Amino acid sequence: MNTEAWTKLANAPAQLMCSERELAELLGWESPRCVRRAVQRGELPPPVSLGRRSVYVVSVVREFITNRAQVMARRVVNL
Repeated sequence: MNTEAWTKLANAPAQLMCSERELAELLGWESPRCVRRAVQRGELPPPVSLGRRSVYVVSVVREFITNRAQVMARRVVNL
């Protein structure tokens, strides 16, 4: 994720709910397929079901990415 994308994600309202397409745009990715693949790889949290729709809550995505970065940083320190 580039700096501009992280800034957009950080500045988005915490309770904003996004579709796969909207999240891909927010992250600066090419397509919703990139989001699905990132979820499959464990790089993003799974979407939340809201009736027939699946949405991503910005605060959950931010927290997930932050926690994942902290875990990776600890692994580097422990090498």
